[in-house]
Parts: sequence; C-alpha cells; structure tokens
Amino acid sequence: MYYTPLLQHIYNTILLVIYDIIIFAIDRNKFINAMNNFSNWYVMTDSAIIKEIGKGIRQVRLNKNISQEKLSNMSGVDRVTISRMESGRVTTLITFVQILRSLDILDRLNIFKQELEISPIKLLEMQEKKRKKASSARPKDNFIL
Repeated sequence: MYYTPLLQHIYNTILLVIYDIIIFAIDRNKFINAMNNFSNWYVMTDSAIIKEIGKGIRQVRLNKNISQEKLSNMSGVDRVTISRMESGRVTTLITFVQILRSLDILDRLNIFKQELEISPIKLLEMQEKKRKKASSARPKDNFIL
C-alpha cells in the first residue's frame, strides 16, 4: 500500500510511540528504580549529601571487593574513620582524597577542574589586536650636526 510522505511519517511516529509504551511497560520497574535512585543534590541537606557520598564510597569499596581493614592499610586512614565516613559522618577533605586515591577513583574529582573559557567577544578583541602583517623597516635618521 502506498502512503504519502506525510502519512508515512505519521504512521512511523505512531509505531514508535506504541513501541515506547510497550518498552516502558516492560521496563517500568527499571524506570521506577532509576527514579528512586536519582538524587537531586539541590534539595538535599548537607548531612544527606554527606550520607550519599559515604554510601557511594562504600559501594565502590564493595564492588572492588575490598574490606574496610584492607582499605585502611592501603590508605593509611584508620578503619573506624572509614566506617564513619561510609555511614555519613563528616570527615576531613584530606581523608576523602586518601580514600579516593586508594580506591583508584581520583578521576572523579575532574568535575571540579574548570578550564579557562574565553568569551567570544574577548576572543574577537584579542584577534583584532594581533598584527596582521609586518611593516616595512623605517630608515633611522642619522643626522650629523
């Protein structure tokens, strides 16, 4: 059966929507779990954020099959301090860095590294100031009086 391009587009769109509904119905549990695991950092209290970070550290440690005792030996941080960190208690920044280094996840700090960005206007101004060509040498005035 021949469809005009518009009808074909509408037909394809409807098929995609139906497909999405079916997939959503099948994966709705995955979707619900994903939404429950989503953390909106801006609405969380400081202590809730620290607890989430501690849970994340704990999960990374467990995923790497490292005990708190072994992590303590690797990082030089006391096991009790690691336990406190994982349970959401406040710790020092240096302890946090030592733990990240021992778990080999220091690269997660890259989010804090900001590259210097030059605005387009400033870039244009800088390009205008650049010399476009060399000028000819001017003769020096050597007058003898």
